[in-house]
Amino acid sequence: PQAPVFLAFLETAARFNELVSTNWADLDLRRRCLTLRATNTKNGRSRVIPLRDVLVRVLVDLRATHEVVLGRPPRDADRMFLSPQGLPWPGLSKPLLRIFWRVLERAAIARIDANGAVLDLHALRHSAATRLARAGVPITHTQKLLGHSSIEVTQRYYLHLELDDLREAVERVGGEPRRTA
Repeated sequence: PQAPVFLAFLETAARFNELVSTNWADLDLRRRCLTLRATNTKNGRSRVIPLRDVLVRVLVDLRATHEVVLGRPPRDADRMFLSPQGLPWPGLSKPLLRIFWRVLERAAIARIDANGAVLDLHALRHSAATRLARAGVPITHTQKLLGHSSIEVTQRYYLHLELDDLREAVERVGGEPRRTA
């Protein structure tokens, strides 16, 4: 039942509090975007995140699920992402993190990777940034989506490109080098 929130972390690159604090009023289906309100962002500035169709469909289905769980249509002020008990998530990420760890265990994915990095909810934000880089998205766009004040923070801490990513970049050059005499 928590698949929509995990997908939203990967698709929006939002921080825990930014995402679990969203209300249905923050979702604009016509423009296919989600507003992260200034009151919930780390830097105190709102961000509007464009949404891919896959996440829009999941959120539309989630709204229908909420109607069943709540016994009424969701109101604009209702939280978009609820706990398995149908309640807003508490301010701490630990309960959702425990669910995430169970998902990792069932998928046979280690909670600590080969480099010693812990896979937690914030790691999904890093994954989102890396996916954007792998898709060729300019770093200025990634910076804006993540809500960073500088490109340096995005580049230094959030992009985790591997040898295969670099190999693909080198292979894109193609052709034979020109000979110079």
